Amino acid sequence: MSENPTVQLFVTMYSSLALIAFYVIVWPMNDTLNNVLQLGNEIFFLVCVHVMLTFTDYTTDPVDRHEIGTNYLYFLGLNVAVNLALIGYTIVKQVIDYCRKRNQEKSQPEPKPKEQASEKTTDLVLPI
Repeated sequence: MSENPTVQLFVTMYSSLALIAFYVIVWPMNDTLNNVLQLGNEIFFLVCVHVMLTFTDYTTDPVDRHEIGTNYLYFLGLNVAVNLALIGYTIVKQVIDYCRKRNQEKSQPEPKPKEQASEKTTDLVLPI
């Protein structure tokens, strides 16, 4: 099977299609952003496998392979940039939420301490 990469790429493509169907039907992540990100990454992976398939047996012209490879790298850079932007967005959102929560805690007045109970205390008796 290692002598024929086309078969490996077709198996990978069908596995990726199965994962895309799973993500669309189930939405397994906790929030919508992660589900969309995972679905987008899987679609990106499927496109990349398709591009890799064109490198195997179907394209023999070196100029065409160079163009396909250049476009592949641009597409890869775009995916990395989108993922990093979403990570940055998530971090900034969490920092803003933390700062708001901290400011709200500081702006609330401190509760007054309760007066001390009288020195008379009752002992609790536990049933044995």
